Amino acid sequence: MIKKRDTEERFTGREFVLMQINVPSVIATLESKAMSDSTDAMTLQEKVKKSEVLVRELIEHLELGFLPKLKKLYKISRVGKSRSQLEEIADLTIRTHVSQMLESEQFTEDLFEKLSTLTTALEKDMNDVLHGK
Repeated sequence: MIKKRDTEERFTGREFVLMQINVPSVIATLESKAMSDSTDAMTLQEKVKKSEVLVRELIEHLELGFLPKLKKLYKISRVGKSRSQLEEIADLTIRTHVSQMLESEQFTEDLFEKLSTLTTALEKDMNDVLHGK
């Protein structure tokens, strides 16, 4: 097993951030598979309620988490046109904000995948009801 200290010595900067992000995506894929299995056991009403909760959670995350982080990253990373607008920003500050954005984007993608799985199951159930299957 790789110790955290060994990992930090071998992977620095962008590679280390990407390595951290890939682990949650694997977990999200496994959760998505588990959710697709669990949607088969849910009633139509449960699927509608669950999808409503996921839509609200996605909207809340975008409005209160993702967009504010994106605006903050844009603000600290843009370059002014005059010398008075230029500020020295440490690489660590940019790296930290980019890392937060990547984590937020991954969470957004995970929510979207769950919602997509659920709406696909809802569509199938609705077609079954409408066409008498």
